[in-house]
Amino acid sequence: GDNSKPASTEKVSASAIAQKLGATSGPDLVKAAVACLAFSHKKDIVSRKEILKEMQTATHFYKKTYMKNLGGSLGSLVASKDS
Repeated sequence: GDNSKPASTEKVSASAIAQKLGATSGPDLVKAAVACLAFSHKKDIVSRKEILKEMQTATHFYKKTYMKNLGGSLGSLVASKDS
């Protein structure tokens, strides 16, 4: 039989997700922030403002340049999904 546990209802931080992903770039942190918003905050649709705010909570990973490059980070993630 399958003894796997049901999905945890515990909230996971963007920082913990970034660490698990081995985040080293803005796009990596965007992925972690969106994952956190989707899984921990149960959001299906998120705004740029929400993504940025969640990215900033991951203080060990966040760099101020990520704010300026957020559009580019989002664009690269969308483009990589389409290819």
